[in-house]
Amino acid sequence: MIAAIFVVLLAVSTIIALSAAPSRIMVAAPTGLIAALLMIEEGGVAPRTAIVVALLLAFLIAVVGTGASGQASSAPPAGTLAWNRLTGEAGILTRGRIAALRRRYDALLSRDPTVDPFSTFGELRIKLERRVPELIDNYLDEAATAPTLRRHALMAELLGEVEGLVARAEAVDPHALARSDRRAALKKHLKGDEQP
Repeated sequence: MIAAIFVVLLAVSTIIALSAAPSRIMVAAPTGLIAALLMIEEGGVAPRTAIVVALLLAFLIAVVGTGASGQASSAPPAGTLAWNRLTGEAGILTRGRIAALRRRYDALLSRDPTVDPFSTFGELRIKLERRVPELIDNYLDEAATAPTLRRHALMAELLGEVEGLVARAEAVDPHALARSDRRAALKKHLKGDEQP
């Protein structure tokens, strides 16, 4: 009875530790599983004991990883917090649209930071980086007290504005333009080879 309670408590604490550090689950869970299988198959250890050891190992990996990464990393940028809050407030049907928009937004911000800030792309990138999180926070503040229909209208308006800004930045993105030019040159070259 005490062993069963211990196993349940260890399982719960492991789940809590892994939820605090979700990036560690890809290391902790397989490591615990492999350790349990090896102990059962190769070591002749009782399955219950192997499960306890595996859970303990996964817990230690998650806790040690959380402590080390928690001290080394700083707080997430304001943009990340704004996007996370927006995703949390959105309905299920809107979350896919937000996720796709956020991927495009993150891709633009991850471009080479040495781009001329006075170029069209540089200006749009700065607007994306600084003003979109502010716009999202503004929406969330207004939507907190708004009726449901107004919240939906505000969400549609917000996403439309951000999508428009992202589309404008993508249209003048030097990396995308270079890829497009290469693709056009390759198509022209291939068409030239087909003609007699």
